[in-house]
Amino acid sequence: TIDIYYTSAVSDYELILGKFLSVIVQGLFLLATTFIFPFFLSNIQLSDVSFIFTGYIGLVLNFTCYAALGCLASSLTRHQILSALMAFILILFIWMMTMFAQMTSNYLFSEILSFISINKHFENFVKANIFISDITYYMSFITLILLLIKKRLGMRQWI
Repeated sequence: TIDIYYTSAVSDYELILGKFLSVIVQGLFLLATTFIFPFFLSNIQLSDVSFIFTGYIGLVLNFTCYAALGCLASSLTRHQILSALMAFILILFIWMMTMFAQMTSNYLFSEILSFISINKHFENFVKANIFISDITYYMSFITLILLLIKKRLGMRQWI
């Protein structure tokens, strides 16, 4: 399929956004299957359901970050198994940043690792707290990863 891409009139941005958005749509479809659970929770007469809505927003943002990391791993290698393994390792590493932050005794390094972690920002959404810094983190993370993918695809012209 890469040979078809090389001979087509598709730009790098179109390829990246097409692949990224297709992964997002597939993930949103899978997430949509869980929409039945809030209806079950409505039967127990919860007084505050804001954590459900913010939790779903956090899940969507979390998934888009993981999808961007998966697309980055896919752009780094031609082998599907190797890119899946690389994506798993990248996601696991980013996911475990909170644990690494708790293991260090240096306060500044701990705060930096904690801020880099996706889990710290996701916890705020689960607690029904939406901060602009969390949304900015997610959007910056996704943009940075997509720009790295663009640079990686641009490197093929150097060879």
